Amino acid sequence: MLFVCFVVGYHLCLQRRRSKLMAEPVIIDTDAGVDDAIALLLALRSPELHVEAITTVAGNATVDRCTENVEIVLDVAKPSKYPCVARGAEHPLVRQLITAPEVHGDDGLGNVASEFAPRERPIEEAPAWQLIIEKARALKGELNLITLGPLTNLALALEHDPDLPKLVKHVFTMGGAFRVPGNTTPVGEFNFVVDPEAAQQVLKAGFNLTLLPLDATQRVLLTPENLTRELIRSNSPTLKFIERITAFTIDYHRRVEQLDGMFLHDPVTVGAALWPWLFQSECLHVRVETKGEFTYGMSIGEFHRIPRAFGSEHPNAIVVTGLDVPQFFLLFFSRLSNPS
Repeated sequence: MLFVCFVVGYHLCLQRRRSKLMAEPVIIDTDAGVDDAIALLLALRSPELHVEAITTVAGNATVDRCTENVEIVLDVAKPSKYPCVARGAEHPLVRQLITAPEVHGDDGLGNVASEFAPRERPIEEAPAWQLIIEKARALKGELNLITLGPLTNLALALEHDPDLPKLVKHVFTMGGAFRVPGNTTPVGEFNFVVDPEAAQQVLKAGFNLTLLPLDATQRVLLTPENLTRELIRSNSPTLKFIERITAFTIDYHRRVEQLDGMFLHDPVTVGAALWPWLFQSECLHVRVETKGEFTYGMSIGEFHRIPRAFGSEHPNAIVVTGLDVPQFFLLFFSRLSNPS
């Protein structure tokens, strides 16, 4: 019932804003790997969202490399108004950084970043955590956050302003794995494994938060056949760019996991902000394991409502469990197939 109310309320809110030719203000926090780049393009091509800023965080690659990748994506997207870009955390709160060159390439962009020469634009002097706080205060409860990487920047923002959850309208977070195996450890999803302490801090802070775990995002597989078909139909420069950057990651999944394609973890997370009516969810109390030698980064959700498990804790996240995949792809390609 609670989630139904959320979907209806959020949908009506979006409809009201559209009727007034307004868009939802959003900051996208990203570790700018391959699927992050696609997610950024989707957000920048969607009139429902006004991307106020893009903040970078170390994860799929180093934070400097991720920041350069954001500039490449902005050159491809060519938005009517360029969002400001702020560099974020170089490493997790307390752990050594883990990157994912085997999945995203050494440059985080499928080892093809050197083929692109983005126009140099100034980077914000303020660090990512500070920009998040400043934008949240300026927008007075209207700002949304979409987090696509480790939650280090948001955790740092919370340390500097514990009242931040009262200033942010909604957070959409890619992270976690509940009823499926992890993709980094047997029980841990990459973003939560890289910085489990940050993930736990964010989850217990009191944000209105929608969590997109592997349970949902791994339902959406982009295949070379789908991409080629849409390219032939539209001849879109954006899809040509996507075809180029995804080749390395698709080859990785083919070799290692016998999958002919790649999962769209981060575009699905942006999709939850754009089209919430496509998604099914449960309201749960979620925690992230930070102590276990073999289980750190594991996300634990109270699916079965066992009172003694977590005491009297109330739900702290809307956990997405499924979505209408064909409809998602229809909307996804409609945004990215535009030849402009």
